[in-house]
Amino acid sequence: MNREALPPVVTLWMFLGQTFSADHSCRDAVMRLNAWRVERGKPAVCTSTKSYTDARQRLPEEL
Repeated sequence: MNREALPPVVTLWMFLGQTFSADHSCRDAVMRLNAWRVERGKPAVCTSTKSYTDARQRLPEEL
């Protein structure tokens, strides 16, 4: 698994997807990101939600 940091634009994209999804879980948001990445031939990110929740907390409030 790839443990790269999630860039702000990806974090925002995941957060919006999480908000509009029927399943509002962080786990589902990470799984959707991995499906998108694998579909494009990129390695999956770590399936732990910690990286995502940490990245979400780093988003500026103004965003």
